[in-house]
Amino acid sequence: MKYLVIAEGTTDKALVDVLIDHHLFLYEIQDLLLEETFHCRQLSDKPAIIDAIRQLPFEEKVSIVRVGDTLTDELKKPSTISMKISDVEDYHILPELEVLIIIAEKRYTNYLKFKSRLRPKEYVENQIHFKGDQYDCSKEWISDYFGSMADSRIIDLFSSYHKKRGNAKKREKGISCLVKGVKI
Repeated sequence: MKYLVIAEGTTDKALVDVLIDHHLFLYEIQDLLLEETFHCRQLSDKPAIIDAIRQLPFEEKVSIVRVGDTLTDELKKPSTISMKISDVEDYHILPELEVLIIIAEKRYTNYLKFKSRLRPKEYVENQIHFKGDQYDCSKEWISDYFGSMADSRIIDLFSSYHKKRGNAKKREKGISCLVKGVKI
């Protein structure tokens, strides 16, 4: 079994890549199709993915892991590879990725005072700097920020984040489910 990890946004992909680099992601890099993660919403956006799935040995299947904040569109499976796909699992980043940063900076209680006026992204842009750089919602900032953390801090962070999922639907799986060591 190979796992195809596709992320909705570039920052979502950067976060997953950090988890993989730290060996905290549920699947190791060698378990992934082409040993990488992909940024796309649909398989048709990345012909290389379709080709790689098509070239797998006859009996080998692919499990698709989608990571993102909305994941509202249904994943379309091209008919040429649909028999190779065993399942599709969605893992939501809810609340927003920026809430992870707010928790990491120990500012969640302070953020709650502004929550009615500011989205998490706006709060982080105005209040949080890393290595002198203001948050800019880039994959580089996310990679540097989370990549500099110790494994134990990342695990604790995702454990706290999981508890703050708020009104997430029970059937939805959160990204914390993909982090080794997080108690769900």
